Amino acid sequence: PLAEPFTLGVSGGGALGATLAFVLGLRALSQYAVPCAALGGALLALGLVLLVSRSGDWCSESLLLSGVIVGTICASLLTYLLSIAQHEELAGVTWWLLGDLQGLDLRLLWPAAAYTLFALLLLRWRAGELNALALGEEQAYYLGVNARQLLFLLVLLASLLAAFAVCLAGIISFCGLIIPHIVRRVYGCDHRKIVFTAFFWGASFLLLCDLLSRSIFPAREIPIGVLTALVGGPIFLLLLKRGRHYAA
Repeated sequence: PLAEPFTLGVSGGGALGATLAFVLGLRALSQYAVPCAALGGALLALGLVLLVSRSGDWCSESLLLSGVIVGTICASLLTYLLSIAQHEELAGVTWWLLGDLQGLDLRLLWPAAAYTLFALLLLRWRAGELNALALGEEQAYYLGVNARQLLFLLVLLASLLAAFAVCLAGIISFCGLIIPHIVRRVYGCDHRKIVFTAFFWGASFLLLCDLLSRSIFPAREIPIGVLTALVGGPIFLLLLKRGRHYAA
């Protein structure tokens, strides 16, 4: 339930790559330098997570712990880069780290959209196996599902989706954490229903937050990552509280 780009280290790797591009002045060489560096950093972080968690046969606990470790290392290196950045570089990287949907380049958006469609169709095709995995790895095994292989595929697909998102829009938190929980509460746990539903709910939530970020204070736009955290944090706490209430 806690698996999302931040806990898997993908967002931290993307942030580190983008910050490195800002500090080295690569943005002056090409407008694609920062997105490409962010994508490269996210993919490198994903590779490290998969490599470290390989000793644990890619079980969920091993993946989460590896993601937290890689994310912590990326955060430490990011802090160091911010400490040595010039004032002009610091302003640009700070705004990018808070998330921004302005100025998306269609030449970068189309490959991300194509991969997103591919991932959604693949997840929908294997929705029955996802339902089995939701019962637990042992139960999935008895139902004929290779749980470790499926878990590896899920982490790979989701991490690449997160890498593209970070590459295009920066760090936008909580969308990947609260929306799936809300969708499961509303539509149940059948992945045949919730795969596409969670995608559209997440996109709608992001667009709503972007609209609010531009209209609350018209003279000064609120970074969208700040708004998603302010809205998503209390919602997640409410869901957590209700979940404990129902469990009791």
